[in-house]
Amino acid sequence: MTTVVKNYNSFGDIYNPEAALSVFKKANHYFSNNELNKAQFLYQEISNINDHANFNLGYMYIQENDLTKLRFLYEKSSNKSNLRSLFDFFKKKNENNIIPPKAPLITIILSVTNNEKSIIKCLESIIKQSYSYLEVIIIGNFNDNISELIKSQITVRNTSIKFDNITNGITSLSDQKNNALDIAQGFYTLFLNSNDFIASDYISNFINDINNSPLDIIQASGFQVINSDKKYLFKNSKAQFNDFQHPLFHFHESTLISDKLFRTKFLKDNNIKFYDHKLTHDLIFTNQAYYYADHIILCENNDGYFYSNYENHQVLESGRIYNESDLLAYSFIKNWIDENNIDKTYQDIIHFKIVSSYLPFVHQKNNLNIEYKEFLNAIDIEKIKNFFNVIGSKYRKSNFLNSFESDIKPILTQPKVSVIIPIHNVEDYLKNCLDSVVNQTLKDIEIILINDGSTDNSLNIIHEYLVNDNRIVLINNTEASGNSGTPRNQGIYKARGEYIAFVDSDDWIELNMFERLYARGVKSNSDIVCSGGFFRENADGTTITEKIINSRFIPTESERSKLFLSSHFPIVWYRIYKREMILDNHILFGEVKTSADLPFAFKSLLKANQVDKIEEIFYHYRFGRPGSTIERRQGTGAFEMYKSYDNIVDYLKKHNLYDEYITFVMYKAVGDYFYNSKFISDDLKNDFKEKLANLIQAHKINNYGLFSENARKFLDILKTFKNPTPSNLTLDESKPTVSIIIPCHNVETYLSRCLDSILKQHLQDIEIIIINDGSTDGTLDIIKRYYSENPSIKVINCNIPSGNAGTPRNMGMCIAKGEYIGFVDADDWVTPSMFEKLYESAKNEKAEIASQSGFFRHDGKVADPQKINYIEISKSENREKAFESSYFSNIWNRIYKTELIKNNCIYFPRIYLAEDMSFSFVAHAFAQKTKKVNGSWYYYNYNRKDSTTELRMGRKGFEILRSFYDVSKYFKSFKIYDQYAAHLVYKKINSLWYTYDRMEKDLKDEFLTEMKSLYHEALSPYIDKTLFTENELKKLSILDA
Repeated sequence: MTTVVKNYNSFGDIYNPEAALSVFKKANHYFSNNELNKAQFLYQEISNINDHANFNLGYMYIQENDLTKLRFLYEKSSNKSNLRSLFDFFKKKNENNIIPPKAPLITIILSVTNNEKSIIKCLESIIKQSYSYLEVIIIGNFNDNISELIKSQITVRNTSIKFDNITNGITSLSDQKNNALDIAQGFYTLFLNSNDFIASDYISNFINDINNSPLDIIQASGFQVINSDKKYLFKNSKAQFNDFQHPLFHFHESTLISDKLFRTKFLKDNNIKFYDHKLTHDLIFTNQAYYYADHIILCENNDGYFYSNYENHQVLESGRIYNESDLLAYSFIKNWIDENNIDKTYQDIIHFKIVSSYLPFVHQKNNLNIEYKEFLNAIDIEKIKNFFNVIGSKYRKSNFLNSFESDIKPILTQPKVSVIIPIHNVEDYLKNCLDSVVNQTLKDIEIILINDGSTDNSLNIIHEYLVNDNRIVLINNTEASGNSGTPRNQGIYKARGEYIAFVDSDDWIELNMFERLYARGVKSNSDIVCSGGFFRENADGTTITEKIINSRFIPTESERSKLFLSSHFPIVWYRIYKREMILDNHILFGEVKTSADLPFAFKSLLKANQVDKIEEIFYHYRFGRPGSTIERRQGTGAFEMYKSYDNIVDYLKKHNLYDEYITFVMYKAVGDYFYNSKFISDDLKNDFKEKLANLIQAHKINNYGLFSENARKFLDILKTFKNPTPSNLTLDESKPTVSIIIPCHNVETYLSRCLDSILKQHLQDIEIIIINDGSTDGTLDIIKRYYSENPSIKVINCNIPSGNAGTPRNMGMCIAKGEYIGFVDADDWVTPSMFEKLYESAKNEKAEIASQSGFFRHDGKVADPQKINYIEISKSENREKAFESSYFSNIWNRIYKTELIKNNCIYFPRIYLAEDMSFSFVAHAFAQKTKKVNGSWYYYNYNRKDSTTELRMGRKGFEILRSFYDVSKYFKSFKIYDQYAAHLVYKKINSLWYTYDRMEKDLKDEFLTEMKSLYHEALSPYIDKTLFTENELKKLSILDA
């Protein structure tokens, strides 16, 4: 790192004590008999170099007139008697008409918005600074009211701080900042936004902490985020800062602009400017500054910057505008490199920065636009490795490379579209369907075939295609679900694509369908893209072209509610949907015989950022074939459409959208009634009408103008029905007591013991669901043998492993029909009374979750009893205490009410570690009552070869660090993160230490370094030390260091 500074005058530099002393010696030589002249000379000399980075070594100390600080000069002098008069001179500063010099000026460039409340707080924080030698340059596109407010605040406060407004009609914020920087008079410049504010000692802490080296950038030790009424502290890691000693590498540090002081002349001399790049003009500015800076320090114990726009920032981070701006910013920087002949090392750093900035948000950026994805495809991992060799840093080296392999590569290989095709007894039509899908002009697709218990030749046809196309994923259910929603839901949980699409297995599509829809989705950044209609292929060979109206929603052009006026809106197969939008909003199909599409379509249209449309038509809908859903509408299956309406109403209430959209739900229900009445048998028609009357009378219609005159008359008739209840109609089937879900992957050694223990259960009417998740050993053969001998067993067989336990569990939950759901790992086993004890207690106590009070940890030789300190929830009481229960993350020691899981769309996130903790947390967050049952009936096979417990001892264990970002995103999707973040972080930290304690010795240091980084970056703001034991607090102090 360079420390050479050019001479500024004939008396040499004042950037270290020796240089400062040299000037004073020369002053003594020339003016030894005239102390007043000597002092004036010193003042003039120091004033002449007021642009020097080290003003603190002379100019700042003298001009602040702080005699305590002036002692610095006195102590550095070899002739203290000659400097005694200098003290006397400043004591008599008001004599002889000598004007005391000003302190070093700090310029604040303040960007102002139209938020009156925040500007008052921001101005107050500036005016109350303990260091008052400030000038404030105000910029921004604010209105006249804000302008008057600023003037009044300055007047009322009677401040000596200089305020200037230089907006002068310039609308570009970047241009405004550049103009402000051009006229800035301060030695250092601070950039602030009026939505934020600073602590009263924020600037003085910077000043006091400046060391004896030339300083171009002074980085605060942290900043605080204001989110609602809570404050979260984010610390800049000193270990990380010190580890990167290469002078260029500070490019990697925080690109937040308001947690830094910049030396003004340094910025001007290097022509560092702001550029118009949407959200990233600050990022571009700071990256340029990091490149040219000779010296950057971390100002410790200065975290008084309060950032209050965090929620909006998070929204932007997860959307396309952030991705586009990121790409534009780095494209600009790359061009800047070329134009300025930037050295090769920095080019490697640029390369690293582009990739590493992506890693923390890898799962928030699954919806990459095509340019960004192509850009990441061009990443040269060898350049990244070369960069680490250049800087000689151990920090994050191996973890970064592992992150690249585990995070970025899967995204780069992510299919553009996952095509989900449920299949049940369609041998006559299936080849026509599959030919149209496998031959799509868009080749980068994933084809998920769910064979839903077919008894004809459908499975054999699937295998013909499977052996020739590695894009095909097969989910084979041994038992038919009886509806199209269940297999589609399984496909959603298995899908990896950026978008998902649905094709019915008796239909077919044009070969360019997904290419055209995907291209429009990428171009417009739409969560949903639809085509202009579909072709109705009638049984008599005729084709009718159906055009779709009211199918496009662009927020700036149309109203969302008009989407629900289209009679075709419940149809799902003429659109594509962003997968992340579907999962984040917990949107699934109804598990009903008819109208299964309706909940999915309504919710997705309700939550999409926008719905774009192209006028082309691609989909061929085969209408009226034998065995289609039309036949189900003739019998009692038609009544299940009302379950879908109940599903939608419940969703609207949970999301506070009931009043706004309930009329559209009733409008559609009336339309569906008339449509289904054409098919339903005569003996059921009256019951069908009574069921509609029941629905209509239960809800308020706010706008009768939507309905035709005949429909309004029909509604009046329905209102006359008294206590409408369908007679002699039973829709609900008998349910198993408990559905036991067992995911399996290469467990041939243990599986028989597990299944034998479950088949011996005392509890009657259980349902056993085994999911073979792409096993390559003898696991599937064992499953087939048990299935052939036991009618209570259902099997789901997947040809491709998921790589995590959560996905197969999700697929199992989709088909579960029991009153409760339980989980058993395939290498564990249970005692015969386990599910009987849990079920009877849950039923008697009307509990949604029942947990045993202990379990046995088995190491292959000895069963070690473990006590579970489970804390019950009763009517939401003790909920947070329940999170503190021991072994809380374990899911297999409990049973869960199926309605609790399915009504709240609770699922396992797709991560390798901590998926069970996530599920457990959310289930307990929604449960109203839980029960502890005394007893230990579960045997946990501990540390078996290739188990999760064993694998986390090696490199695989690092995934638990990266999983936190996925877990926090999962919690936020359920709107419970802020409420329970402290408990989540508490559990996460203990889980990290659990992994660390079992980590291989040669990986421990690296893991601890990464754990500290995660702690400072994401965990520390949410720490509640009251949750930690004394020993846990000691470990916490290690992370705090």
